[in-house]
Amino acid sequence: MKNNKLNFIECKGSHYAIGRQYGEACADNIQNSVQLFYNIFQNKPWQSSKKNIIDAALTFLEDVKKFAPNEIKMIKGQADGAKVAFEEAFALRCMIEIMFTYQLIIPMCTSFAVTGNATKNNKTILGQNIDWHPNAPVDLLKIKYTNAPETLSVFLCGVPYYHLTKDGLANCTNMTINKPQNISPIIPIGFYLPKIMRNKTIKDAVQTLKKTAKGYAYFHIADTNGNIIGLESISNHYTEIRPQQNILIHANHYETEIYKKNDWSKQIMPCSYARANRMKKLILSNYGTITAGVMMDILRDHKNYPESICRHVNKTKPDSMISSSKASIIMIPKEKKMYIAFGPPCENEYNEYVL
Repeated sequence: MKNNKLNFIECKGSHYAIGRQYGEACADNIQNSVQLFYNIFQNKPWQSSKKNIIDAALTFLEDVKKFAPNEIKMIKGQADGAKVAFEEAFALRCMIEIMFTYQLIIPMCTSFAVTGNATKNNKTILGQNIDWHPNAPVDLLKIKYTNAPETLSVFLCGVPYYHLTKDGLANCTNMTINKPQNISPIIPIGFYLPKIMRNKTIKDAVQTLKKTAKGYAYFHIADTNGNIIGLESISNHYTEIRPQQNILIHANHYETEIYKKNDWSKQIMPCSYARANRMKKLILSNYGTITAGVMMDILRDHKNYPESICRHVNKTKPDSMISSSKASIIMIPKEKKMYIAFGPPCENEYNEYVL
């Protein structure tokens, strides 16, 4: 087992200062993320120019300024620190929405949340493998906000998708793919998710999520009191997913019946169903004894390799469509702990981070 460690940066102060500290500390990763973003879109059949990508992102700018002005300040700091253009740093935060626009889908993830008598000590545990392009950078920030709870945030390609806060809120994020509709305004996930996770309670976080989620992703959120809630969304609707037997499991297909008609996952990522079913089987076989260590073993599972829970590059696919497990995260909200394996968890040890 290797003990690779991802960049771990502690940032504090204003949103601009936090962004600048991140940009300076991880300039190479941010610059590489921008270049990877452009490179993917230069492949057939998309062959979209840098200008078209930037223009697509900037269509969100005015709505984001109104909804999340602090995130704009952070992006400005991130761009200044990493010495990239503001428009490029902003486009990274809109990555999912732009990829969806061009029907360029590469991310896969398998997530879980367990609580109560499903676990050994009745502690809530949640996490996932983060599956993305093998060249995608990953960073971990410990952020001390001026007026919000201290947070551990995992940044994928410069975007904060995964969080654990000192108030005990934690989230996982999986991409879903449903037929898009022209519903506006749409705030990109990279802007509304960090704002949502600065809420004090799971109730407030979920209520805000219901107002902003417009498709493109599934989320589950957990807190220190054993509450776990999932939320699936499409462009004009959402469904709250409640745990069964104190378990939530999700991959990249929709579980809500009314969304399945327009679900594109069967065509684009058919392995999603096998990954979710395999995760469920392994969790149920360990029911009542689940710990962080047990989940580490489950996240290393290779059934249906290379498109398994622990994902590896499928060399039969074009470069723009390949993915592997870039990181594996496990969170225990009550203990304010996050465990991260940097790279496929079958090859890398988990390191512990505490708020």
